[in-house]
Amino acid sequence: MPLFGIEVSKYNGNINHAAAKNAGVRFATVAASKGEVTDSRFSQNAAGFHAVGVPVGACHTLMATSVHEALSEARFFVGTLKPLCDKLTLPIVCRTDAGVSTPHMAQVFIKYVADAGFDVCALSDGINVVLDGKLAVRTHTREGQLIGVAGEFACAFAYAPITRLIIKSRTEITDDTLDYIERCERGEYILGRLADMMVARTINPLRNPSYEHVAALLRLCCKLSVDDCAHLCAYACSEELLYELYSAMVR
Repeated sequence: MPLFGIEVSKYNGNINHAAAKNAGVRFATVAASKGEVTDSRFSQNAAGFHAVGVPVGACHTLMATSVHEALSEARFFVGTLKPLCDKLTLPIVCRTDAGVSTPHMAQVFIKYVADAGFDVCALSDGINVVLDGKLAVRTHTREGQLIGVAGEFACAFAYAPITRLIIKSRTEITDDTLDYIERCERGEYILGRLADMMVARTINPLRNPSYEHVAALLRLCCKLSVDDCAHLCAYACSEELLYELYSAMVR
C-alpha cells in the first residue's frame, strides 16, 4: 500500500496543515514557482506542513523555451528554495508542460538545481515522478474533499524511494537495513507502513518497552502480518531495529 500525500498550490487557499495531516496526509509537494513567478503560498505551505511533521517537497513548473531561459528559471528557483531549504526533506520536482519545454531544457534545469546543493531533483510529467529509475510518486487530480484543503488538488501516492527517504530522515537506519526490509515479498508494503506511522506519531509510550512488547506493538499499529513481523525480527540486529522504529513512532 503506497503512502498517501497531496500536491498543493496557491489555488488551495489557506490550508489547515494540521487538519490535513489528521485526515491522512503523510507527505506534501508544494508549488514553489512557475517560470520566474513565485507561488504566493509556497512559504506558508512549506513551513506549515513542516511544522506539523509532514515531509515536504517543492515543485517548479518549467516554462522555458530555450536553454538560456531554463538556466534563468533554475537560478530563480534556487533563490526561492534557499530560505526554506531546512524545511524541504523530499525530492525537488521539475514539472514540464507538454509542448512548452523540451526534455533537454528540463535536464539543464535539473542539473543546475542539483549542483546548487539539493540532494534530489526529480523530473515529473505530471503523473509520475521517477527517482534513480524507480517510480517514486504517482499523482492524479481530483476535486478536493479533504479536511483542511479546499478546491482541486493532486492526490499523490508514494512508493519505496520516498518511504525510504522519510524513514532515513527520522531514524539512524542505514540503506543496508532498508535493503533487507525491502527484499521480502511485501517489503515495499512494510516500508510504507513504517513511514506512515513515523509521520503520524500516534503511538503512546509503553510502560515496559521490552523487545516482545515492542514487536507486538509495531505489528498491531503498523498493520503488519505475522510474516512481516517475523521478517523484521529475523534481521541480524533486530532488537536495535525495532527499538529505533518504535522511538520514531512514539508521540
